[in-house]
Amino acid sequence: MNRIVGLDLARGIAIFFAMTSHTFSALNYNAGLSMNLVFRTSTPLFIVVFGFFLHRIYLRKMNESGFENIKIKLWTRAVQCYVLYALTCVLLGLSMQYSIAYTLRMIIFLGGTPFTDILKYYTLILISAPYLLLFISRYGLKYAIGLSFIPHVLSFFSLLKPITFIPFGHYLSAMTYGGGEIVAGPSILHSFIFILLGFYLSVILQNEGSRSSIFKNDKNRYILMVSIVLLSSLFALYATGNMTIDDLSGMSLRNSNAYPYFLFGCLSSILFIELSLLTAHYVKQIYLSPFILFGSSSLILFSFGNCILYSIYDEYQFSFLLYLLILLCFYFICHINFSLKKVPSKRFQFILEYISVGYVKLLIK
Repeated sequence: MNRIVGLDLARGIAIFFAMTSHTFSALNYNAGLSMNLVFRTSTPLFIVVFGFFLHRIYLRKMNESGFENIKIKLWTRAVQCYVLYALTCVLLGLSMQYSIAYTLRMIIFLGGTPFTDILKYYTLILISAPYLLLFISRYGLKYAIGLSFIPHVLSFFSLLKPITFIPFGHYLSAMTYGGGEIVAGPSILHSFIFILLGFYLSVILQNEGSRSSIFKNDKNRYILMVSIVLLSSLFALYATGNMTIDDLSGMSLRNSNAYPYFLFGCLSSILFIELSLLTAHYVKQIYLSPFILFGSSSLILFSFGNCILYSIYDEYQFSFLLYLLILLCFYFICHINFSLKKVPSKRFQFILEYISVGYVKLLIK
């Protein structure tokens, strides 16, 4: 299997945008319309790239080693994400002086967690991922793509209702399918459209490690057609007054799982991945290594990097020097994580992985 450096670069860019956005929020700094519009591309891009690697790596492994082995691997990753998420909840509770009850609610997904909702999202998406791979292996990608539109249609007709039979159930409904009071988006079911876009890009680039474009030949004309349709739809919404640039640059469309957010997310992800592929093809990898390092340590950065931001939230005013200092801290977190991977007997991730595998096997039995 050839490695596509451009996809590693795209993932690093997504993490960089997300962490910069979080840093600006922690320092109470408004980056302006243009930058906020760029920041809104980070979550869709990261999920699309996740879908790419889920298909490219795990679908092949499932066909080779079987469903149960892949389920253990993905559920192990889910446990690791959850441990990191729980850690951030504790530190968030301490930093913000939340009550013990609310901190516990956050830990069991019944509370809002600024900046690190993505860890909660990935915990659940990794649990469901083996079954998505099994469905695609049996029935094909086109049927999965067709089913992924169902949550969007239900949302359009306001048919998704909140969970009311348990206390704070609206947090669960908002997170899983977007029903009721929205806490943070996109919901898991709505975001499958991003994951499956990543699947399709993986199919296009299968065994094409040196390819520098997803529009390279006639085989990939459908991506061009999809891009034109997405761009035309966004333009039509803007021209008719049903959407503004302010809407796209803010969080309201994302948090309400509104379909313009997904149109914009799919289009921007295709464009950023194309740009990343071209950049990786023409620029030496050594110059791209900081972004690639960010991408390879994304979950660690999302947890420990955001813990740093929790500790300084609203304590300092933005300055470019302070931003660079925080960015340097993020880089060292990623660098330390990368270095520890070379010493498996001493790295935290190895211990966490060992415990996670044991827990998942016990759970499955």
